[in-house]
Amino acid sequence: MFQKGYKMTEEHKRKISLANKGKIRTVEQKKNTSISTKLAMAKPEVKVKIEKTQFKKNHIPWNKDTHFSIEIRKKISESKKGTSSWNKGLDKNDSRVANMAKKQSETKKKKYESGELIIWNKNKLMSEDSKQKLSNTLKTQFDNGRKVWNKNIPCREESKLKISKAKKSVKLTKEHKKNISNGVKKHLPSTAYKKRDPRLIGENHHLWNNGITSLYKLIRELDESKVWKREVFKKDDFRCQECYKRGGNLEAHHNIKSFSIILQEFLNTYSQFSPIEDRETLIRLAITYTPFWDVSNGKTLCRPCHEKTFHCHKSENNK
Repeated sequence: MFQKGYKMTEEHKRKISLANKGKIRTVEQKKNTSISTKLAMAKPEVKVKIEKTQFKKNHIPWNKDTHFSIEIRKKISESKKGTSSWNKGLDKNDSRVANMAKKQSETKKKKYESGELIIWNKNKLMSEDSKQKLSNTLKTQFDNGRKVWNKNIPCREESKLKISKAKKSVKLTKEHKKNISNGVKKHLPSTAYKKRDPRLIGENHHLWNNGITSLYKLIRELDESKVWKREVFKKDDFRCQECYKRGGNLEAHHNIKSFSIILQEFLNTYSQFSPIEDRETLIRLAITYTPFWDVSNGKTLCRPCHEKTFHCHKSENNK
């Protein structure tokens, strides 16, 4: 046992270092070391020494902004070889790993809030070259069997609310909106019937149901129908023509001639085509059939007034 005040010589230190080199301590040895260290630290005289040597506020440590030499790094690397990290083989659900992750997360949050830490890539735009490299790397990884980490994992309600709040506070620029629109158009063109996109027509469509969808509904869902409604609203200054209330849930009503009568006239005009077998041809013809899109035949109504008008017409037809 060493006497108090004894200092080991450099040769003695070297011999101990060589003797311990490559040795791997058992779990029991590590536990014993930890217990003995805690007991030593608990002594009053040791506590006083620690308090004296602890860093005070604004204290600058001796090794700040200094770097280890290559030789020292190699020595540290060799001494660590063969040893395993404390969390090796532990699952992320392990209490020790979970507590450590929670502490680190809370510490980082506080530092970001106080401004002590700043995200390294904040307000920095990626170069086109970097974007291309990242895109190519991800494509290669997914082609080789990489899977999206959150596939088939349902999003928690708490996370949904956070995402919703974050998106509400973000205002997209016109350029951003245009980029999103162009990206969507590449995959799902809005004017599918005009462009004749094979992915959205007939049996290839995800809502295909043996061709029973009515021609009435398909014409109503055309882009021209949306444009017609918007023009009717503009004509009437977005005001209900019955109760004269402006705004709200407005609907476009066929005033002079109902849509069903116009549709019947349209089918009589093109009677050589079948509404079931030649439905796609009739839809193309409906796009250029002017009575469908006559703005003067439209009337702006709010939902309650439109329902009253609908019920009045129904009762008149039943008499």
